[in-house]
Amino acid sequence: MRILLKLAFILGSFSGFSQTQLTLVIDTIDFIDGFDPPDFRIVVTNQGFANLGQIDSTAKISRIDFPNFQTTVALETDSSNIHIPIDQHNGYLELSNVYNSDTIRINALRLYSNCYRDTMRSRIEYSRVKDNIVSDQCYKVEFKERVKKKKIKRKTPLKTTLIINDQEYVTSIQKTKWLPLISSGNGYKPRMTEKNYENYSGTKFHILSVTEQYINVMTVKIR
Repeated sequence: MRILLKLAFILGSFSGFSQTQLTLVIDTIDFIDGFDPPDFRIVVTNQGFANLGQIDSTAKISRIDFPNFQTTVALETDSSNIHIPIDQHNGYLELSNVYNSDTIRINALRLYSNCYRDTMRSRIEYSRVKDNIVSDQCYKVEFKERVKKKKIKRKTPLKTTLIINDQEYVTSIQKTKWLPLISSGNGYKPRMTEKNYENYSGTKFHILSVTEQYINVMTVKIR
């Protein structure tokens, strides 16, 4: 048992020594209307609780001051990547192979709109209600699909060029499937009110909706 504890202590010590500090600087950020600088937060992936990533909230960010963005983050492993926002809908620029870098400086970063339409698919179950008692079985099931349009303020190009640490990187912007948005709710038809609450008769419905989403992703491996 003591041997196992000693091994755990040694391994923990080595993992602590493996941490390295990285300074990330973005000289100019070309924001789009409606994107507030406080919402511009980077994520360091493959570390933190259950390796779910860590959000950096210590950055100095401004539309006026130069540079527009600067922060220092701790990288815990050589597989840690940095995700930098490129739009308001979870799109990001991923920087990999960053572990051995002391500083990463991006000359300019242009933000875009997410031009993909989200598709929401819903299942609606209807059950009869008599004197405020809901039937055990639904009498009708409906399926609906709705495509959500987004306001496009700046169209996303197929490719873009970034200058990072005085080196040029040409990268494409990929359409990537994102985590689905799941929501549910209940309602009454006609509507239940305080007056008819005790002896309500009508229809109760349950809605389960799943929204399929896509995001913009750029990837750059630092040389």
